[in-house]
Amino acid sequence: MCDRLSPEASLYSSGTGTVQTDSDRVCCKATFAVIGALCRVVRRQWDAVGTRQQNGTVHLSLCSLYPGAVFLLRLVSPTAAARPPLATSRARALPLVASLRRFLATTASPAGGKHTFDFVAQRAVDYFPYGKSDFQAIRNAGRFFVDNTAAVRELAKLDHAILLRPPRFGKSLLLSTMRAYYDYKSAGDFAALFKGLKAAEGDDPLRSSFHVLHIDLSLSVNQKSTLEDLETRLNENINAAIRDSVQTYALAVDINETNSAISLKNFVRAVRATPCPRLLVLVDEYDRYSNKLMFENPETYLKFVSGTSGVASSSPIRSFFETLKSLDSAGLEQYRTFTTGIAPLALADASGANHMENVTFGRQFADSFGFTERNIVQALHDIGQTNKEAQSHVIRRMRTYYNGYRFAASVEPVYNSTLCLFFLKQ
Repeated sequence: MCDRLSPEASLYSSGTGTVQTDSDRVCCKATFAVIGALCRVVRRQWDAVGTRQQNGTVHLSLCSLYPGAVFLLRLVSPTAAARPPLATSRARALPLVASLRRFLATTASPAGGKHTFDFVAQRAVDYFPYGKSDFQAIRNAGRFFVDNTAAVRELAKLDHAILLRPPRFGKSLLLSTMRAYYDYKSAGDFAALFKGLKAAEGDDPLRSSFHVLHIDLSLSVNQKSTLEDLETRLNENINAAIRDSVQTYALAVDINETNSAISLKNFVRAVRATPCPRLLVLVDEYDRYSNKLMFENPETYLKFVSGTSGVASSSPIRSFFETLKSLDSAGLEQYRTFTTGIAPLALADASGANHMENVTFGRQFADSFGFTERNIVQALHDIGQTNKEAQSHVIRRMRTYYNGYRFAASVEPVYNSTLCLFFLKQ
């Protein structure tokens, strides 16, 4: 919402502008009359209401039309007692316009200050981290974050686990959160990053005590991908992850460009020689490539994923998971792995992963992904949309398109988190 426009003018979008002079009143009434007429013509679909200030007088002008969403405009006078009421339903049907906020933010008030004109739309653009999965960046920027971090503490009880969820449900964000939680290099930032979150409750001797290796297996594949192409990309992805960790922890590791399994074993030896001989391996998108290969290039899928039962080196993916399993006997003080993916098919075919516990249907993780309706309402509150009617309108629309997922023992249906963030940001 809006905090303040200026001491000289207090205007709100009820269509009955409250201003300081008769000329201002006439200007506002005329403007809202035009707005009302155009609303009926274009079915309440709007763009920007541009604002400029001259000598302490506020003028409004219609800039353009735009397929809009619900918005709530409120200009608040300098004192709380003088704050005008919330906008009427007609004004709430207008869209939010970031350009107006930017204009006012750079326009000096008569008192020599700056306008603080917080539109819900601009807040949404800045606040909702659509397409972002970096926990540390999201928390440092104070952006919207649903606290599902209790799952991090639950996963600490397991040595090797895998969890499956549909795309765009926050799996990569969970891994980023785990990295920040367990990485000993993040110990100095732990209090700030996890303040108020469930993961920070109580004591946990394992937090901030691991080297973390974060491997992304979302390989690019197509119908023409050959086994050699995919093996090269797999080695490149694993070696890139190792290089990132080597740089983070200042380790000396020999990277084998053609055999990432050798690189991985060299990395483990370097970790074992440190004062903190603990390693957590996070594997993201373990089957993104395989799900596509399975349908578009099944012959390559069989060679790249399945291989020959009982022969560890018969496929690159089988070899990768066999290598991870073999590190249990590498002499580390603590060694853990956590893997995410979409479906169990590739996991079953690459049977080298049979040491991992599948917690997909675990009751403790049922509500750890996606947004509940309460989360959506909180998101609207956070950007200043507290009007119940407007909230109900948004919830009804989102319920239609993004709601209805249930995982194992879910208490209530959940919303697809990434799609919700996209909707809210718009």
